[in-house]
Amino acid sequence: MASASFSRGKENIRADGSIVMVGNLDVDVEQQQKIGHLLAPLPPEMRTDTAFMDRLHAYIPGWEFPKLNRPST
Repeated sequence: MASASFSRGKENIRADGSIVMVGNLDVDVEQQQKIGHLLAPLPPEMRTDTAFMDRLHAYIPGWEFPKLNRPST
């Protein structure tokens, strides 16, 4: 799928996809930014996998977004 397509039999199928990972990192953000990067808390298998890292197109920290409020009932 690195070429954005795959084949099944005689058919060549275009493949587009995305993944969104959401979670909390149990680190002091200011300290982590001083000593490393914000992906450091990921498991080493993910953090050191260059193929995985090459496919990340954006990293937007959660604190960049406004908090969502629950709708009043």
